[in-house]
Amino acid sequence: MELADAAGIHGRSVGKIERGLTVKINRRTLQGLALALGVPQEYLDAVIKSEEVSQVRGVKFCPRCCHNV
Repeated sequence: MELADAAGIHGRSVGKIERGLTVKINRRTLQGLALALGVPQEYLDAVIKSEEVSQVRGVKFCPRCCHNV
């Protein structure tokens, strides 16, 4: 329930994801889970796609416009 609250999603949704009953996870849910777990969203994307998770060396952003690159 703490993870669901932190991610801003319903507790049942977390349970379904944990049990492998969710086939597709929408972008908003992924963003919330990444934030709640303290991991980059790219990690979750890689896990979902069964790809190798590469180490993130830092957050890249444009210093002029402050947007993620």
